Amino acid sequence: MASTPLVLIASCTPNFQAEDLVKQIIGKDELPPGAAIVEKMTGFPWTIDNKYYTANVHICIAWEKTIGNAEFAEAVQAVLLHFDSKEVYLYTVNTKMYMR
Repeated sequence: MASTPLVLIASCTPNFQAEDLVKQIIGKDELPPGAAIVEKMTGFPWTIDNKYYTANVHICIAWEKTIGNAEFAEAVQAVLLHFDSKEVYLYTVNTKMYMR
């Protein structure tokens, strides 16, 4: 497992894939070569650089529905979830979650 912090990205929107979000974040039209993090999970290097700090991370995409393994789960520092709040299905799921 890489010692670089990991950021997991997932999309719940069928017409917007996680790789599209990664391209927007890293500012590229095409994904650069990625590093295999765990089986069916690829990490793409990104440097977060702002006025507060600089950090090198791997933005990870799962190519199939998976959570990786326990080592991966322990290494993930952040999760970024993309969804469309206008989709009725997601509204229903969220409403049910909060009404329990």
